[in-house]
Amino acid sequence: GTYQVSDAASTNTGTVRVPTQAAPLTGTTADTFTITWASQAAGADQVYDIQIKRLGSGAWTPWQTGATAASGSFDSSSPDWAGAGTYQFRARLRNASTGNDSGYSPPSKPLTIS
Repeated sequence: GTYQVSDAASTNTGTVRVPTQAAPLTGTTADTFTITWASQAAGADQVYDIQIKRLGSGAWTPWQTGATAASGSFDSSSPDWAGAGTYQFRARLRNASTGNDSGYSPPSKPLTIS
């Protein structure tokens, strides 16, 4: 996600952006890819929302909403993401009780499927 941070002692502020990762970054439609959006599972009342974008489409679409795991498997055989192409992912941390969220992460490096 994208997180606003501040240092109370110096009043300095900044933004920390943590991208999602796809591995491997290339493969075929027969392969399964690991998409990692966090270093650990979500805590109490916390969930992850992950979006996908097929490059060239211009639109982010929900891929997993309310996930609690730190990563998931992606393959392009789903009718929603059919076939070869180049994909990116982004994620955010959301409090399921309040709806407050971190803001979406920068996009992952492109995942190219042939």
